Amino acid sequence: MKKKKKKKKHKLSSEELLGMVAASSATLAGTAVRSLLNKSWKKVMKNDPPLNPASPDTSWKEAIAWTVASSVAVGLAQLLARRGADAFLQQASGYKPGKRNATFGGL
Repeated sequence: MKKKKKKKKHKLSSEELLGMVAASSATLAGTAVRSLLNKSWKKVMKNDPPLNPASPDTSWKEAIAWTVASSVAVGLAQLLARRGADAFLQQASGYKPGKRNATFGGL
């Protein structure tokens, strides 16, 4: 009988943990802001936001307004969440994050 090889447990590095927390924070923040933006749009514009701004049924004015508003709001929320997560982990653990690869969203 063959003995089963024990799998080595991979311990997360501080950089990996920081990347996971920052990405999770940014995702949650983006989702929350998107929901708030949808509600705000309905209140101000008196109709639902466009589901597909590229659709010919959506006016250019509405498509551009929605794209700019949602991009700016979600982008800022994600930035704030990532920086907040970095600051929190640095304060909690004393670990100062290095430069992350911006190509992959900091992961």
